[in-house]
Amino acid sequence: MRIHFGLRYGIAIILVMCLNAFSQTWTAQTSGTTATMYASSFVDANNGWISGTSGQLLHTTNGGLSWSSQATGATNTIYGLNFVDANSGWASGFNSIVYSTTNAGSLWLSQYSTLFAVKSQRFSNANTGLIGGTDGNIYKTTDGCVSWVLQETAMLNIC
Repeated sequence: MRIHFGLRYGIAIILVMCLNAFSQTWTAQTSGTTATMYASSFVDANNGWISGTSGQLLHTTNGGLSWSSQATGATNTIYGLNFVDANSGWASGFNSIVYSTTNAGSLWLSQYSTLFAVKSQRFSNANTGLIGGTDGNIYKTTDGCVSWVLQETAMLNIC
């Protein structure tokens, strides 16, 4: 009986120590907008972007202490946001367009127009990425959004 109690006690202590070692503190930041934010993408502790309703896209270079607005051309909600480095990123949403930037968001270009709302995307580098949305399909590019290939899926409204 003592061995069980001691083992349980030891495991509990190890779990608490691990949780404390890996826990992080969150600090509220002020974005300066009243838009509802849906997505974020940070490439390091300082450089990040957040996006939301009415085409709002904000950028920080100081870990969220201050934010600057970036114009994508989107007027609807931007649900998807993904940066692979400090310069290359993608934004997408209910306007059915995937926007891309290669200069940290100073200029956003329309890369792909779809027949459905793109609610999620993930790029692993400047050429390879996946998008998914309300039509239940997933599309993949390997040439930087020049062409897209439908991926097999049986799901509806995956995002």
